[in-house]
Amino acid sequence: MNSQQHQAVLAALDEIDESDFQDGRVGWPGEISTALVDAVFSIRARYESPTPGKGVLGRVESFRRTHEDRRDDLKALVELGESEITGIMGATQTGGRAKSVAVIEAAQALSNIGLNQAAHVTDSNVDDAKRAYTDVHGLGWITFEYFLMLLGKPGIKADTMVRRFVNDALGAENLDKVDARTAHGLLTEIFKKYNKDHWKGLSTLDHAIWRYQRRR
Repeated sequence: MNSQQHQAVLAALDEIDESDFQDGRVGWPGEISTALVDAVFSIRARYESPTPGKGVLGRVESFRRTHEDRRDDLKALVELGESEITGIMGATQTGGRAKSVAVIEAAQALSNIGLNQAAHVTDSNVDDAKRAYTDVHGLGWITFEYFLMLLGKPGIKADTMVRRFVNDALGAENLDKVDARTAHGLLTEIFKKYNKDHWKGLSTLDHAIWRYQRRR
């Protein structure tokens, strides 16, 4: 990552209206089960829908209403079972297998290392949490980052929209495209170096990019 890349992406960020940095989604702080379900089912899926109860967000909200006592208890989520999760969230797949199965396996893996509630996930054990999560077939580091963001940790989800934003910015200056890790690193570095007031936070920057890209 170099200064040319920084300046290209910074110029693109300056094109985002400051209103896009207002009222960003806050995720599900204090609700580890909700965050896990959201993170996994967001993989290659439509997040919002104008139809109530549809899209990932609408279905997650249905999950929260139906299973209020399981929102922050991964052991209880495991006991709930994958068929009930499928019934609410839909029968979609990641890595050639049901996302509901991946949710259960990730919940079990995190619970096995003592991370059963949102408050248990701290800076000191986040690497252990990442290993437990990404060891599940079909789950990777991008959605783990998103899982942390949903828990209220600052981050960037280097998904399709974010990568496209970065690569469009680089392409406008005749610079080579980059992969997800480099896009993530560029935005993180730029945020730390420039940190403009209206950006507010790293996750807010991520949400602003998402809003901007959705309109294009």
